[in-house]
Amino acid sequence: MKTRSEIMKKGHEIAKTLEGDFIARLSEGLKQAWAMAKKVVIEKGNKYYKQAQHIANKLAMYAETDRWNNNSFFDIAFEEVSRVIDQVKETNHFAAKIANTVTEKMNPYNKKVAFISSKQAWIMACAMVENNISF
Repeated sequence: MKTRSEIMKKGHEIAKTLEGDFIARLSEGLKQAWAMAKKVVIEKGNKYYKQAQHIANKLAMYAETDRWNNNSFFDIAFEEVSRVIDQVKETNHFAAKIANTVTEKMNPYNKKVAFISSKQAWIMACAMVENNISF
């Protein structure tokens, strides 16, 4: 569903399945159709997948920042990872639970910024792409 015409047709199809006043049904059907059209789909090879992959790699790199070898960059990385994780927590997705788990182990006095596995980074990166959160 990409064109406005396809979205309007889908809205009418949805409206036919609803009950009540036609104007209200059409309004709700169009809202649902536009929401479906705007939803980001992450499939291997598309631009959203590449964007999520880039964010996951960057998140893992920032999380692996070592205090003793990169002390000047450590504070910057810690703040950036904290900011991103706080935004992911607000999404109310499965990624929010992962963000809570990561936050529990974060401490500005640890050796590393955060302990994030590659799977955790990927799930949070996908949530960031879907919710248009920048990193």
